[in-house]
Amino acid sequence: MADLKWTKAAHPPPIKERLLLIVSAAGKPPDAELMGTREIVVGYLTGSTFRPMTVDHSDLGTALDATHWALIGPVLPNGIRLRPQRIFGEDVRE
Repeated sequence: MADLKWTKAAHPPPIKERLLLIVSAAGKPPDAELMGTREIVVGYLTGSTFRPMTVDHSDLGTALDATHWALIGPVLPNGIRLRPQRIFGEDVRE
């Protein structure tokens, strides 16, 4: 399996591709106990905003403050296919 190649979020990734994102664990508004702590989530770039793939339904529309991203596809073992999802379709707009 290939190593992950992390890139700073200032360099935008491809739009509507599954990504691993390094984000603040503190959230918005921030939890004081988690300030300065980071976590990894699966998400994607809409073109202007990083969004999580799994969303707490009480917090729909959540944008992430990502510091780094990595493409998932190139590091998956052979034979693994990601499930198609409508959010990645050509006709989906932000």
